[in-house]
This record gives sequence, C-alpha cells and structure tokens, in this order.
Amino acid sequence: YYLIDTAFHDWYLTKTSDLQRGSFPQRVLEATGDTNTQDQWTGSGSVIEDAEGQTHIFFTGHNADFNPVEAVMYATATDGYSDFDFRDPKVFWNKETNNYWMLITTRYNGEAAIGLYVSENLTTWLPQEPLFVMDAPLNLEVPDWIDFGEVQYMLFSDQNDGERDIKYLRQ
Repeated sequence: YYLIDTAFHDWYLTKTSDLQRGSFPQRVLEATGDTNTQDQWTGSGSVIEDAEGQTHIFFTGHNADFNPVEAVMYATATDGYSDFDFRDPKVFWNKETNNYWMLITTRYNGEAAIGLYVSENLTTWLPQEPLFVMDAPLNLEVPDWIDFGEVQYMLFSDQNDGERDIKYLRQ
C-alpha cells in the first residue's frame, strides 16, 4: 500500500511475490477531494488484518477547512494531542500487552510526539501517554514498530528538510 502524490493522495496497492515483479497498481482508497469531508486529502496510515481475517485500513484524513485539520480515520482524538498535526496511524497487535496499538505522529503539549492509543477491538480506542516526545519545531512522521522478540524498535522520520533522517528508538 502506498500514497500517490497526485490529486488528493489516493492509496494504491501493488502485490509481489518476489520483490522484483509486481502487479499493476490499483487504487484501493480514494480521497474524496470534497471540501465538506474530513478525508478531502488522505495521508499515511497502516493496514491490519484482525483475528477473523477482516482487513482494516487506518489513515490520515486532512482538510485545512476543518477543526481538527487532521484526524485518524476510523478513530477519534479527544485528548491532549494536537488538533493540527495528528497523522500517520500505524496499527498493530502488541502480543506483549495483548491488545491493538495505534501509533500516531502529533504534538503533545507543544512538543513533537509519537502518540499511543490502545484498543481491544479496533473500534474503540483509548488515549495513552505519548511513547516519545521531542522538543522540536516540526512534527514527526510515519511511525513504525518492529518487534525482534527480545528487542523492539520504533522508527520515525522528521520534517526537517535539511536532514530527512530516519530515527529509531530501542526499548
């Protein structure tokens, strides 16, 4: 799954079995382009399959005329996180805590943050304290979580045009 940076950032899917040849891209999630909807533009997110095999897509809905400007589609934010920078949901099953986690990039009390929500059912989400905050003028982007069993890494990037680093935190 990936965004195409045309129109309003539609989501596309390409499949491969060997990482060398892939299927023709097909649009799987279309931004509305409608100024009256939260998902006028779509942004990054994640795809997860639940225990019953149902696929769920969590993505950023962006509309500059709305308040909040950005929202996680399929979830809501009513806590202390920013109502402007609230994007890039990464949803996964955390086997250590036995629930779903959603990482988002946002601001928390004025600082760049990786926010955390937890859920038992992919529908009702409870806000938690941020997993990481950084005193930075710009937002963080596209968090990811990699579990190597004994060690977990959280990856993210920042919006600093001068660096464009990918950073990681190790548990």
